[in-house]
Amino acid sequence: MLVQARQTLKAVLRGKIISYTAYINRTRKEQKEELLKSIADLDKRYAMAPTAELYKEKVEKQTEFNLLSTKEAEKLLLKTQGILYER
Repeated sequence: MLVQARQTLKAVLRGKIISYTAYINRTRKEQKEELLKSIADLDKRYAMAPTAELYKEKVEKQTEFNLLSTKEAEKLLLKTQGILYER
């Protein structure tokens, strides 16, 4: 009975972890898409009427996008390193 309870607990926790990870990945993807749309809009507006405020806002959005992309790249590199280390 204790073994079955442990197996059930492991399955429930695994499901919750998978659900949480999917949520985080979906949120990051939506955030990156939103930033890309915002950057494209700012580029269009800046092309029509260049101002310092628009440029500053574009740089801030681009920096935020770059940070998200860098975190994703770091995660992938660590995953690759782990796979290579296991071999």
